Amino acid sequence: MRRWCVMLLGMLGFSSFLFQSAFASGLDFWPDFLNQLQFTHDDARPQVQYFIRQDAGRLDIIQSELDHAQYTLPYVVKTLRARQMPVDLALLPFIESGYLPSAQSDVGATGIWQLMPITARSYGYDVENPWVDPMNNIVLSTQIAMDNLAELHREFGGWYLALAAYNAGPGTVMGVIRLAADRHESLNYWNLALPYQTRDYVPRLLAMSYILRHAAAFHLRLPPITLYNRAVLITLPKQLSIQQIIRDAQIPVGLFEYLNPGFSRDYTPPWRTQILLPPVNVWAFDHDYYRE
Repeated sequence: MRRWCVMLLGMLGFSSFLFQSAFASGLDFWPDFLNQLQFTHDDARPQVQYFIRQDAGRLDIIQSELDHAQYTLPYVVKTLRARQMPVDLALLPFIESGYLPSAQSDVGATGIWQLMPITARSYGYDVENPWVDPMNNIVLSTQIAMDNLAELHREFGGWYLALAAYNAGPGTVMGVIRLAADRHESLNYWNLALPYQTRDYVPRLLAMSYILRHAAAFHLRLPPITLYNRAVLITLPKQLSIQQIIRDAQIPVGLFEYLNPGFSRDYTPPWRTQILLPPVNVWAFDHDYYRE
């Protein structure tokens, strides 16, 4: 069946390589993703159950967030897999921003990962460059967030504490751990006297995981994410007009801007740049450009 589908798509003019790659990972994104979630052993904790009940009362908002995420969530998951990090971390932008690239906080955090300028700078990104905002751009901000989370995991030795440090800052979490150690108290995430917002941070992520794993029970519709709409990473070896990309890729302006926020000018930067496009738009794009 798979062979005939690939042959048919090839006859229709689609890239055999692109679609065979998509078939290799399954037509439907959700089963693989949900089966690979690792943070599932704390579902029964009262803190998690509280946020499951909270989420059950805002399913319309979660549905909207899922619809926002359908193009970009697979890219984030693929990047996590490539770095051998838990795919559960792809749920973090639901907590931070609802997967809205335009999200901004009162303290200056922006993008789907709600990054602060100091975090981007610490990984070598120029937050004041005139071409692209790395905190807002999905590709660049995902790289920064994963670099940050991986470093925090190395520092704290566990993902729950790494997530707490991502939220509150490593200095705050380390201070709480030292105070608990001085008092001979448990250093387990669940027992630490973390700031109120940070205490809720991991339970909120775990509740989101539970809701998605039991979507049918909550009458939640997981939007179809197939080879047709999961975003593909494209490398542009040279500077291009944004309008030329939109025209050549035959992609709606709004969708291009959603997948590639943060560009500050009418042209891409004058250096090697990566953008996201749906597969059908990739095939329409000039073959001089490269898929990754």
